[in-house]
Amino acid sequence: MLQASNQGTPAIHLAGSDVAEAYQDVVARFLGEDKPLRFTDYQKPGLFKRLFGG
Repeated sequence: MLQASNQGTPAIHLAGSDVAEAYQDVVARFLGEDKPLRFTDYQKPGLFKRLFGG
């Protein structure tokens, strides 16, 4: 995500990133394909991530 921000490109154009894969799944579902849901697990951020971000 940071790489896309630094380059000024949309995050969905980063090959292999979670954002790009999720976007491709949404488009495929919109076009009628049956795609399984991914990225549905929520990981609670730890103490340091909550304090310092990231």
